Order: sequence, then C-alpha cells, then structure tokens
Amino acid sequence: MASNSSLDYQNALTVEKLLVRITLLENTIQDLKLKNAAQDIEFKRLENRVREWQEINLKLQSRLAQKERSA
Repeated sequence: MASNSSLDYQNALTVEKLLVRITLLENTIQDLKLKNAAQDIEFKRLENRVREWQEINLKLQSRLAQKERSA
C-alpha cells in the first residue's frame, strides 16, 4: 500500500499534467479562433471583389447593349 505522501505527490503530478493539457488545449482553441477570423476576413474580401467584378460586368453589358441599339 502506498503512503499518503506518495499518493499526494502522484495526485499533485496528475493535477499539474492536467493543467498543462488544459493550457495547451486553450492555446489550440485560441489559435483556431485566430485562423478562423483570418479566413473570415479573406472570405469577405473575396466576396467584395466578386461584387466589384459583377458590377463591372453589368456596366460593360449595358454599354454593349447601348452600342448595339445605336448601331
């Protein structure tokens, strides 16, 4: 049978290991949140570019239609 001081020491080590694992998990979660935020920003930037190109395309189609009508 193990002594109380030995069990206390083992419990303390287990608690320390768990705290380290929790800290690592928290850091991983934070990293994932940052990556997700960066991806959201990039996605919004790309959406804006698509809208800009759609507007340019509509303007060009309108000008082409006007030229065809006047020709």
